[in-house]
Amino acid sequence: MQTSKIETGTPEWHAQRRTGIGGSDCAAVLGLSKWKSPYQLYLEKIGEAEPEDETWEMMRGKAMEPLLRQHYADTTGQVVMLPDGAIRSDAYPFMIYNPDGLTEDRLQEFKTAAYGKEWGEAGSDEIPHEYLLQVQHGMIVTGRQVADVTVSIASNRPKYFVVQADPELQEIIVEAEAQFWRMVEDRTPPEPISNEDCARIYRAVSLGASTLATVDIQEALEELKALKAVAKRVETEEEALQVKIKAYMGECESLVDEGGKTLATWKLAKGAERIDAASLRKEQPSIAQRYTVIGEPNRRFLLK
Repeated sequence: MQTSKIETGTPEWHAQRRTGIGGSDCAAVLGLSKWKSPYQLYLEKIGEAEPEDETWEMMRGKAMEPLLRQHYADTTGQVVMLPDGAIRSDAYPFMIYNPDGLTEDRLQEFKTAAYGKEWGEAGSDEIPHEYLLQVQHGMIVTGRQVADVTVSIASNRPKYFVVQADPELQEIIVEAEAQFWRMVEDRTPPEPISNEDCARIYRAVSLGASTLATVDIQEALEELKALKAVAKRVETEEEALQVKIKAYMGECESLVDEGGKTLATWKLAKGAERIDAASLRKEQPSIAQRYTVIGEPNRRFLLK
């Protein structure tokens, strides 16, 4: 294993991340990330992604990491080592990893979470799939066969989870990441998997031409129309049920069962404050013009 010491969050650190696939990238490569698509990750790796600000959740996790690491060491009696920097796999040079810690025979990851619904019983391997893929990636790079994942949920006392190496899953990860990295090297972008991806790829491209729909695309159009019809029907039925319930509640703001449990509320919310743009343009056109921002052009999709 090769290591290189670079401070987290620096331009050098971001540049290093573009030299390979990290553990937190694994879910995105497989199209299983809640936060990032393969195409977004591709843009990051080729240096064309828009810079992202560090979120509160990221700052909280970074601040809590040393505390969780110390708690794990005090609780287990294990010595937790910090690598000099990112670890690069000898067998798969496109795979890199920044572990939160290493013990003699285990990989260590320290997490924070606002909610616990994706976490199972302490001691199990039931952790969010993004983290499961991350530590499997990490075990491939470090050669460890076990990973401990420590998490503080809603700032409560840490819980410990244990994940064993899964050879079959690791084989899938290596194959997928190798294919993704070839696409990065060849500058071949992944297929879009979301409307957001389509907007990024084609937002500035509109040739005004027509293209012939294949049988497959015609079937997709018919299926989309059918789904929209179902959604419209559900929306109509939903509104009718809301009207029935609201008419029954009348001026009351809560609906309860016989035991006093609240079933629904209908409260008066504060009115939204908006600038009267039309009046501003009419009465103060120069000021309106000064503060008018024109957004980027976008393409609107319509079914005919």
